[in-house]
Amino acid sequence: RTLAGRPELQVPLYEHLAAIRLQRSQYTQGLELARRALELRRRIDGPAAIATAKTRRLVGSLLALLDRPAEALGFYRAAVATLAPSDWSGGSGGIGGSPTTEYVEALTGLAGVEVELGDAGAAFRTASGALALADATFGADSAQSFAAARTLAAILSRSGRSAEALPYSERAAALGCKLFGIEAPETLVAYGNLALVDRLAPGSRPPGPKEEALGGVHRRRAPPKARCLRSRRPATRPRRSTGSRRAGARPVHAEPSTPRMSDRD
Repeated sequence: RTLAGRPELQVPLYEHLAAIRLQRSQYTQGLELARRALELRRRIDGPAAIATAKTRRLVGSLLALLDRPAEALGFYRAAVATLAPSDWSGGSGGIGGSPTTEYVEALTGLAGVEVELGDAGAAFRTASGALALADATFGADSAQSFAAARTLAAILSRSGRSAEALPYSERAAALGCKLFGIEAPETLVAYGNLALVDRLAPGSRPPGPKEEALGGVHRRRAPPKARCLRSRRPATRPRRSTGSRRAGARPVHAEPSTPRMSDRD
């Protein structure tokens, strides 16, 4: 009752609750909340506003995580177009200067959706651009670079380019260990993906019985616990933006996990 008739108060609440649902893997409920938030954002801030674009990216992330990449594509593309700094790739959003976290995350999610839809070439270009921007803007040891490197490795692996994917996968695994700790879900997924890429890369050896007992992660790839103690999480955690819910089964999450052009703008 307190929020009735107060859309300016309702929209941040819907966005916050949608993000919580996403973190809890309650994607259907999160999508419903995110759609409500997007409708209000369009009404309050306008369809071309930065705030609206951020909510579009949230909707796209949830659709990708629900294995609906064709629907997610339009939301991601619209978000990228708006969030792009005015002096980057012809973007129009008035963000001038360097890319924002939201822009890099939107690019990473878009790459995941593109590869899910079979456009490996576009996905590679998008993910490569996201990683270059993340490294240049936030640093090579940033959470944004972790997410972009993991996505790029997954795209290369899905395209049959495992040898090229290996260094990016190794980087993502080591960086996840450093940023989040060895027991964090992000790190475990990164090492699981590394084990898969390592097996597929030319010259790799099959795992032995003890390595199989580790869940497929080669012992020589396993992080030394002494160097990978749980660390304090950074202020900005990579969202599971880009793809499929079965991140351990397929390198591209939906974060890739992050085409039906169904953005109803």
